[in-house]
Amino acid sequence: NENVLTVDDLDKDYYIDMAKKRIDKYINIDPTVARKIEKISKEVVIMATEKAAETKKAETMNVYAKLLEARKRFLETGIKKTGVNRYAEYKYFTLDEIIPVKQAIFRDLGLADFISFSAETAVLTIYDVDNPKDSVIFTSQLDRDDSMIKNPIQKVGAIQTYVRRYLYMLALDIIETDGIEKTADK
Repeated sequence: NENVLTVDDLDKDYYIDMAKKRIDKYINIDPTVARKIEKISKEVVIMATEKAAETKKAETMNVYAKLLEARKRFLETGIKKTGVNRYAEYKYFTLDEIIPVKQAIFRDLGLADFISFSAETAVLTIYDVDNPKDSVIFTSQLDRDDSMIKNPIQKVGAIQTYVRRYLYMLALDIIETDGIEKTADK
């Protein structure tokens, strides 16, 4: 094979033009890239403007309006149930799914929540951050735990986790299949 190229055989203009284009991309922005950047910048400005308007709107809402908006946003997220009750054969929302979504929505709307437990009840209080005297309260009774959990601390933790999930489901108006119906015949 006698394929030998010399410098004289190369199309020097082609390589010089290619080098100029690359230099131009670093010094000046390629028109295609410039259009894309401009489009992205407009979208970012629109998103920031919409976000500012939503924040301003949330600041003028009372706690009930904010809670209604939180419920709407939570529903719109379309989160999927990953918890599985193998005995009753149904899926359910876990706190791992509810809490991060709830936190983001509450932060955006200016809501804060606090859960407290007594011997008989669990209470979820949702506060309006802009007006802390404005709140909504959700309660759930606590009942004796007849589960087979022997460790008292684990039993308390299991009850609190279970009740927290139900309080958030109540507050955010989360609809879920009723496991009791599925276990009626078992």
